[in-house]
Amino acid sequence: PSVPSDSLSHLYGLIINPDNSWEIQIDGEKKTSGSLLTSMEPPVNPPKDIDDPTDSKPEDWVDEAKMDDPDSSKPDDWDEDAPMMIPDPAASKPSGWVDDAPAKIDDPSAVKPEDWDDDEDGEWEAPIIDNPVCSVGCGKWEAPKISNPEYKGKWYAPKIDNPEYKGVWKPRQIPNPDYFVDEEPCILPAIDSVGIDIWTMSKGIIFDNIVISADVGKAKAFADASFKLRHELELKQQPKPSRGGLLEDAMDFASRNMAAVGVTAAALMLASIWCCCIRSSSVPRAPARKEKTRLKKKAETEKKAEDEAAETKAKEGEREPEEKEEKEDEEPMEEEKEGGLGDIGEDDQ
Repeated sequence: PSVPSDSLSHLYGLIINPDNSWEIQIDGEKKTSGSLLTSMEPPVNPPKDIDDPTDSKPEDWVDEAKMDDPDSSKPDDWDEDAPMMIPDPAASKPSGWVDDAPAKIDDPSAVKPEDWDDDEDGEWEAPIIDNPVCSVGCGKWEAPKISNPEYKGKWYAPKIDNPEYKGVWKPRQIPNPDYFVDEEPCILPAIDSVGIDIWTMSKGIIFDNIVISADVGKAKAFADASFKLRHELELKQQPKPSRGGLLEDAMDFASRNMAAVGVTAAALMLASIWCCCIRSSSVPRAPARKEKTRLKKKAETEKKAEDEAAETKAKEGEREPEEKEEKEDEEPMEEEKEGGLGDIGEDDQ
């Protein structure tokens, strides 16, 4: 049977039963079976007769069952030199085909640039364009090819039965000097070593835990204690292929972690209720775009009014010292006036 093509460890088993039957298992599953007496190639028991190594085919032995008909001959009208394809005799040159015109020409509308320097830029050449007169075709016209109705190929004589044919030669049979019959090949001699012969291009192939036992149950118990544990671990380490996209992966994760998903969902629900219902009475609502514009204009107006008030106050502060100085200048004059009047009064008395 074919072996698995993956990179996992596998268990290969051969069971030979007392009735000479056998079966091959892979990972504990039966893959093929047969009999030691009839299913082996080469057979366990050698053949009774063998080919005589000294016998040889006679020189006049005819192996060919068919032969060329000696009475047949090539027909006179058979032309072996006729080509398989010929020009179409019904085709004709299209109207407008120009035989002596080139398919490509220099662009007649192209002009050498004024800043072109032949010494530095080389000789100027006009760009190549399709020849406008070759809209149908230019050059030598050739008819399209078609299959030659007269083509027959090389002539061969028809075959007839060979009257000299004697059949397929086989050497004569002689008794096999090494012939023996083992009716119980299931009974094996003592086994002290195991050889493994494989052909592979893969690297890193290792064979271990080789068990030979007369008890199938003991061999299975050993496989369960060694290979089965390793195989289960390897399967868990294999990346799982994506089956149905992100949604199905999320559902699979939720089914495998129901407790954690339930707690997380409850926490998110409570947080949403607290944010939407409980905090709505204490937390002010964020202003809308129009309200933001109105508040901004109001703040600008208030700031402008504060600036104007501050400027007015500053101007009033400058005028107060001037008025105070003028008042102080007027007070001595008044005192002087009062003193004079008093003096006059005393003299008069």
